[in-house]
Amino acid sequence: MNSSNPRFNPDELFNLRNRGIRLSLDATREFLELNGNPQNSFKSFHIAGSVGKGSTSSFLASILMEAGYKTGLYTSPHFVRFNERIKVNGAEIDDSYISNFWEQHKEYIISSGLTFFEVTTVLGFCNFRDSGVEVAVIETGLGGRLDSTNLLSPIATIITSISLEHTAILGNTLAEIAREKGGIIKPGIPVFAGLIQHEALSELKKIADEKNADFYEIKRNLAIYPEKYHFYDDSLILSDIVPPVKGQHQFINSALAILSIRKVLELQDESVFKRGIQNVINNTGLEGRFEVLSSSPLLILDSAHNPAGITAFVNQIKSQLVNKKNLSIVFTALSDKNADEMLTELRTVSGRIFLYELDFDRGMTMKQMQGIAEAKGFEVLPLASIEDFFTSIYTKAKPEDAFAVTGSMYLIGSFKSYLQKQKQIFI
Repeated sequence: MNSSNPRFNPDELFNLRNRGIRLSLDATREFLELNGNPQNSFKSFHIAGSVGKGSTSSFLASILMEAGYKTGLYTSPHFVRFNERIKVNGAEIDDSYISNFWEQHKEYIISSGLTFFEVTTVLGFCNFRDSGVEVAVIETGLGGRLDSTNLLSPIATIITSISLEHTAILGNTLAEIAREKGGIIKPGIPVFAGLIQHEALSELKKIADEKNADFYEIKRNLAIYPEKYHFYDDSLILSDIVPPVKGQHQFINSALAILSIRKVLELQDESVFKRGIQNVINNTGLEGRFEVLSSSPLLILDSAHNPAGITAFVNQIKSQLVNKKNLSIVFTALSDKNADEMLTELRTVSGRIFLYELDFDRGMTMKQMQGIAEAKGFEVLPLASIEDFFTSIYTKAKPEDAFAVTGSMYLIGSFKSYLQKQKQIFI
């Protein structure tokens, strides 16, 4: 890489995190206009939801790639490298593109007070335009109505799920949170909903009705069995679908991707949908969703970051422990998540927990987590570092033991980053 295309140093960009979160679209709108409104150069699917939006986005992108579209995928957060957030046909954004974008707009970014997510969103949209993306899959960051991504004119909006999260920002009831996430619904643009509780679903239907947007519920297109599902839509029948990522919640996420593409782009080819589901990991790099790194001792990474995600994780882990004993949880959470509910659910499958404090201002402190975990009856063991886990705990475990790392995507990222540096390979 020559001097005109320097390797990306993320420190300056990451420092924008200190500016926090801005609940307004004005700054993003101005920055997009400065860049020629790149979001208008490609078609897009816009996805919001409390859980499942990352997986659904990946299934969408994978199907689109199999259908021959040049496909952009914008997700957050990343696990190891910032570049994971912005992909075109599965390839991460180049360091040189990020560096050149930063150098070109650095002065404006600093003086205008743009936040980390605002800059990242515009960067992603510009990269998609300049890469010739035909269809992009765009995941919201927080909420929907005032999320920086909500300046798209999508061909479909998707709401994967609604649960109580970020209550200080989004609201204290399911209906209030549904209104915020439903803020991505656009006039006349079809809406696709996952399995959503009645209170929240009613609010989403009301918004869709007000905006004359067709509303589709995935439950009308599914037959779910313990290890597979069937998808039905008019003349299209897809039988015996088994996604390569574990859990029945992934049945819903993958089916939601099938339904939205089916309705909006009118794809008919059964093989395209099936290849899209089966190849999602290779096509998009989807990871951290009940990811089994080792079977002896069992080591699972699952980015369940709120109570709804933990419930899905617990349901799946129970089926994995047939020949395992002594399940231990490795856990951390962000301070805006309901750790009390998460740990209550985790206590049903384990009595031993390793707590890890993130070096991140949004993370819960060790003292906060320890107090909650002890009150739930856990044997609590503070974890000083990821290295300590592998050198002092995991390597001394018995083959029949099991470890599950969960609670925050940032924790999963810390584990992956450590293993990448160690060039650790599990079989």
